[in-house]
Amino acid sequence: MTFEPRHLMAALVLHSAVLFLVGAGVQCSGKVHRPPVISAVLLDPSRQEVARQKREEQRRAEDRRQREAEARRLEVQKKAQAEAAALKKLEDARLAKLAAEQKRAAEQKKAAEQKKTQETQAKRDAEARTRLAEAMRAEETERELDREAMARAASAREARLSEWAEQLTRHVKRNWIKPPLVTPGVECRVRMKLLPDGTVTNAKIEKSCGSAQLDRSVEDAVYRASPLPKPSDPSVFERDLTIRFVTD
Repeated sequence: MTFEPRHLMAALVLHSAVLFLVGAGVQCSGKVHRPPVISAVLLDPSRQEVARQKREEQRRAEDRRQREAEARRLEVQKKAQAEAAALKKLEDARLAKLAAEQKRAAEQKKAAEQKKTQETQAKRDAEARTRLAEAMRAEETERELDREAMARAASAREARLSEWAEQLTRHVKRNWIKPPLVTPGVECRVRMKLLPDGTVTNAKIEKSCGSAQLDRSVEDAVYRASPLPKPSDPSVFERDLTIRFVTD
């Protein structure tokens, strides 16, 4: 049987302690005490080695179990991370698809609203053009009616003015002293300036009758006829008036 140094050292320390205690007991008491019996068991080195190997195997087994457990934990964690990443990818794809659908729906809604707005505006523009055209037609009709009314009024005034001019011509002719050897049917035009009461302030031949003597006779007749008769319609009175004079 082989003893290791550490076993011998332990036995030596133990025996030294026992001897110390025995000596101390003898010194303290006059009585002689029987030292206690201490049983020392020397371990079998082979058993210690077996126990050490067993502990080493247990430690290695425990390390192996821990490594295997860590590997399983890492594998489970890796799998969980992969599943989480796959789920996140699916969720991102779902959200992207949803966002794209929402964007497409918003664009379609916006396009529909723009189209509706354009159609509404086009309808309003067409209605505005129609109203403008109708207003222009109505205005043109009104202007045409005004022109016709003015034309009728002017025509009526011209007719009354013409009647007054003929009346003046007849009145002047009654005051005309016919020169000798005057050819009938000779025409001339005389311009007169009148006051509101018909008084002639000036008379001048605008278109000659063909001879100075005849022209002067017509001018004299106008002065002699003053004051000239006023028109029946005061609105046709003209301060500056030209009449047509034809010899008999």
